[in-house]
Amino acid sequence: MELNEEQLAEFVQELGIEIINPDRRYWLIRAGKEGAFFNEFLRLGFTGIGYAINDLEFLKTATKEQLKDKIATILTDSENQIGQIASKIYNFVHEVKKDDVIIMPSAGREIISFGIIEDSDIYISDQLLLEESIIAANSQIIPDKRRKVKWIKTTKSENVPAKVLLHLFSPHGISLIADKEIIELVDNLISDLFLKNSEAHMTFNVKTEENIDFDSLTDYLSILNNATRFSANYFKEKTKPTVKLNLNSPGPISLEAGIYTVIGTVIFLALLGCDFEISALGCKFKVKSEGLYKYIKLCLEYIKEKEEREYNRNLSKLQIKEPEVIKKIREDIEKEEESSDAPIDS
Repeated sequence: MELNEEQLAEFVQELGIEIINPDRRYWLIRAGKEGAFFNEFLRLGFTGIGYAINDLEFLKTATKEQLKDKIATILTDSENQIGQIASKIYNFVHEVKKDDVIIMPSAGREIISFGIIEDSDIYISDQLLLEESIIAANSQIIPDKRRKVKWIKTTKSENVPAKVLLHLFSPHGISLIADKEIIELVDNLISDLFLKNSEAHMTFNVKTEENIDFDSLTDYLSILNNATRFSANYFKEKTKPTVKLNLNSPGPISLEAGIYTVIGTVIFLALLGCDFEISALGCKFKVKSEGLYKYIKLCLEYIKEKEEREYNRNLSKLQIKEPEVIKKIREDIEKEEESSDAPIDS
């Protein structure tokens, strides 16, 4: 293996592969009662909670006990309810961190949005732009304690794993998600290729809503197995690749393996999916690595022997959505091939 760590890092950066901090946390934060402010949060790029305290300096310095004492002077709720409110405010101000993931359900959990906290500060604002939000504010407290959020994915609930949806039945306005299985499902849902805990994760989404053709599925998995084994053997990586299937359609196929194996698999599938025969000399990557170049040449030789696999046919039949990075590499290769075939002006 001649691809060193510096070259690997360059390749990861060039392709825009996300590196997830294993310490980041995941929060369910509702957009008011019954998701009344869902579109407001989404449109203006924030998340927020209400309750009666809006003294920013006090919020930033108060302990949970001080929050409880303050709330007790404003609200007439029971001591237990006051404690819960204090914990929610404290968590929103102090425990939610920059780069944490926010999960926000709409009314009836029909639509689910996923976002990333953009900075470390909270701010106070009762501004509302949408008419539906202004109407909702007549019957509930405006979420005026806010944090900026970059909403990265909004999808129908039918596209969200059942276990994640079940967790959204939690009655709390803000709650920490600690279940490792749910966290893994969310990671794969919001990013189709990422690195976490020294391992790489890649997701292919089967989009067909019809019954899955068994031959096409097994053929595709065989190709995926060949790609991962070929890559793992070349880069001498010992981490054994694993695949998780959701046998419902639509549903994901998730691959977890060592970073070299997954990057090799990305290149392998990008080359395999090209619509025409390409030469190794036409494959120019910005990562200048003899090891990577040799790998590409070997890929092309191997793929030529296995062209009866009809990779594109299986992609089409199963309506598989590949990770964007595979499409990017394939487009770059095809552009490079087209430019190398262009006639030279006389």
